[in-house]
Amino acid sequence: MKRTSTKKASAVQKTRRLTVSALLCALGAGMLCMGRLFDGSLDLSMAALASLITVWAAEELDGSYPWLIWLVTSLLSLLLMPFNTAAWEYLLFAGLYPMLRVLLEKIPRVPRFFVKLTLFNGVIALGVLVLWKLLFPWAQSYPAALGAFLGGQGAHPGYSLAVFITANGAFVLYDFVIGRSITAYRVNFRNRFKFLQMK
Repeated sequence: MKRTSTKKASAVQKTRRLTVSALLCALGAGMLCMGRLFDGSLDLSMAALASLITVWAAEELDGSYPWLIWLVTSLLSLLLMPFNTAAWEYLLFAGLYPMLRVLLEKIPRVPRFFVKLTLFNGVIALGVLVLWKLLFPWAQSYPAALGAFLGGQGAHPGYSLAVFITANGAFVLYDFVIGRSITAYRVNFRNRFKFLQMK
């Protein structure tokens, strides 16, 4: 009898997690598509907001659920709007980073900081490589595509460098905000929203 009730509880918990995951995917895809609807002016902001969904999933859902939410949200938003830059930003970094951050937190603080920066800049380099033919077909070389990605076509190298430095500063701030948000959630909000907890 106990075994039957345990199986039933497990099935209910699994159904609940799947339902919540599906709702989070729909919400995240909606946010990413909204960034595109405003002529791309909100793409980075919406990618960052959508990543908070993945942050919560990494906190409250076990196993592969956070990874599936990231993947399904990315694919859904790209199917709806293939040239949605917010969706690409979410797929390549913003949606993926919360799960990677959980693993990186096991590294000591000082080397962890440099590992995070290396990861961020590696993703920028990979993203430019992936999107080269999609967004910058006129670029004759990878450095030209990277310059276009950072500053736009024909931008002065100094401007591209300034954008690169600003992007790294924004990432440091983003990482800090995520860390503070997780701490605030654990300390101040988790007990108030027990009905949302999946574990």
